[in-house]
Amino acid sequence: GLMKPTAFLINTARSGLIDENAMWEALYHKRIGGAALDVFDVEPPGIDHRLVTLDNVTLTQHQAGTTVHAMGRSPLRLCTHMSALFEGKEPKTWINRGKVDLRKLTV
Repeated sequence: GLMKPTAFLINTARSGLIDENAMWEALYHKRIGGAALDVFDVEPPGIDHRLVTLDNVTLTQHQAGTTVHAMGRSPLRLCTHMSALFEGKEPKTWINRGKVDLRKLTV
């Protein structure tokens, strides 16, 4: 509601950051200029998804974790994060922060 009519919403992070229904309403009624998305509440969105029907939306598949660099480093990142957890430390990046009791983790 605070965005200008010429604004474009770009989300390549997580679908939960945006209320997809409110975004669709804003796009459908042209209250914002458009959107570019590669994350959705239901994945994959499918050809019948209502965002697909809008002419002011660009949809692509999420590619963040499939680059050569990301794939090569992902095992190291996992080990680093798991080591931190088992030492009672919080990992630097943690999606479900607060949902895991670090005191209950054991090796």
